[in-house]
Amino acid sequence: MSRCPIQAMSTVTGGSRSVTTGTTWDVPIVELQKLLNLSERLSLDGEITPIEAWQRICRHAGFSRLTRSMLESLRAELAGQVACYGFGAVIDEVYFELQLEAVFANPPRAV
Repeated sequence: MSRCPIQAMSTVTGGSRSVTTGTTWDVPIVELQKLLNLSERLSLDGEITPIEAWQRICRHAGFSRLTRSMLESLRAELAGQVACYGFGAVIDEVYFELQLEAVFANPPRAV
């Protein structure tokens, strides 16, 4: 499932649609793979797209022990570093990798 914050949806649609926070969509893995393939065609010297970031999370050696609180901690660290361009969002690759490693090295305590 993928989630989209209402602020993002309002920006895309000009606020003409009403989407509640926490809205989910079923996205087949084949569609995510297509998105990954397309993102790899972009020349993003030193930046990665959200789908590339997700692939790196999934391929991380510690993925099997990833918890919701770890993912939330990573999201909180990355949120302020996301840049949006006409084609979508990106984040600095080095910053992402440092934060990913930090979350796995020092997982937050579950509340």
